Amino acid sequence: MPISLSAISPIAFELAREGDIVSIKKKVPNKSEYRGTLEAARDVFLVFKGVTKVGVIPNRVSDTLPNLANVRTGKIVKMDKSEMLIQIQL
Repeated sequence: MPISLSAISPIAFELAREGDIVSIKKKVPNKSEYRGTLEAARDVFLVFKGVTKVGVIPNRVSDTLPNLANVRTGKIVKMDKSEMLIQIQL
């Protein structure tokens, strides 16, 4: 099942190519951060190619995949710069 990333970095299209292996890292929220009227902070899953952030796995997807915390790598299966689309396969 391909997953479309959100918050895509524009530099990702220069560094990554289809078929590249990317790493997935879990980032826990900063509990001491003031958020005001924003929703509560939550865990996010960031996708990296080397040290450069490629994008973020959307929360709606991470909520439906309970074993996502155990996944460390993925593969880029589709990239489209004109649509700002990057899809990965876990």
